Amino acid sequence: RVLNKPRMVLYLAQLRAYSDLQRSTRFMYKMLPKYSDKQVVMIARAWGMASCWDPHLFFAISQRLLPCVERLTLSQLVVLVESFAGCQISHYELFAAVSAEVQRRMNKASRVESDVGVVRSQLLANLSEAFASVKCVDFAFLEMVSKHVRHSLATGGDVAPPAIAGHCQAFAKLRVHDVELFEAVWQHMLTHQYDYRPRDIAQILGASSVCMPAALWPEGSDVGQLLAPLLLHFDLLRVPDVAEVLKFCHTHAEDSSAAVDFVKQVAKRWPEKPLCRRHSFDIAGTLDIFSQHCPQEEKLFSMLCRNVHRLLRHYEPQDFVQTVSALARIDYRDGRVVHAMAKWISKRSDELSE
Repeated sequence: RVLNKPRMVLYLAQLRAYSDLQRSTRFMYKMLPKYSDKQVVMIARAWGMASCWDPHLFFAISQRLLPCVERLTLSQLVVLVESFAGCQISHYELFAAVSAEVQRRMNKASRVESDVGVVRSQLLANLSEAFASVKCVDFAFLEMVSKHVRHSLATGGDVAPPAIAGHCQAFAKLRVHDVELFEAVWQHMLTHQYDYRPRDIAQILGASSVCMPAALWPEGSDVGQLLAPLLLHFDLLRVPDVAEVLKFCHTHAEDSSAAVDFVKQVAKRWPEKPLCRRHSFDIAGTLDIFSQHCPQEEKLFSMLCRNVHRLLRHYEPQDFVQTVSALARIDYRDGRVVHAMAKWISKRSDELSE
């Protein structure tokens, strides 16, 4: 009897049986040349879903799939890159091949005037986000994505708001300032606001804080018009989404009084929002923003300080500086946070500049 091991490891990843998944690695090396393309992508998906860092296995997968990238479907290409991104493994030769293949297919589709469709647009957004998470900057791919989104918005094409938000997030993560793209997205969002979920608006605003200065906002744009539904549907927003909107409001606080009011309203309602441990967000930047606009909210800072302990091991050097500056501004005092930060700073002192 032949056991379908690629399907088995995918089930192990879904069941979070990580030790069993890692023990099955030794069987994969021998069988990779014999597996079909679909099965190899399934193996990569299993390891990416479990975030099991195995560079040797992923190198073998890349060598197996590089010669046959053109045979993979678009969804398989997206799953492949997402799997590498899920394990934080970069293989830029494979990424370049995937990018070139996707561009070839999109150019072919545009020449025959075929409809890209909502599904393909969402897959393209997933691919953009996967490239952004591994810091793969392919300007040809990003230009193609920008033209596709702008054309779809101008002609009323089938591009879904979640896909638009995903593309904006990818451009922001890579620090690619495509003003024409964000102008088109803002104009569409202001015109068809009720088609956008609160989460989509939050992600687009967070990306705009990086890629679009206030001087380039569309004429007649009212920030309060976009922030009002976010307060109305505050319970539908995840904590990372709220943190993205706060960055936008802080960046444009001098240009819009509605942005400052939003920060103060969020400061009062945030402590009531449950925080899932799986959610990771820029807690140092959030502390810094709240400390500048509403330093008297002790209940809010008590909740945030409790979560600083959980995220200290993920801190970058600038995060320590932001957190210390924020704690110095507020009236609330938490000796445990100060003690924990002092230990971590002394432990990672070689990473900090003088």
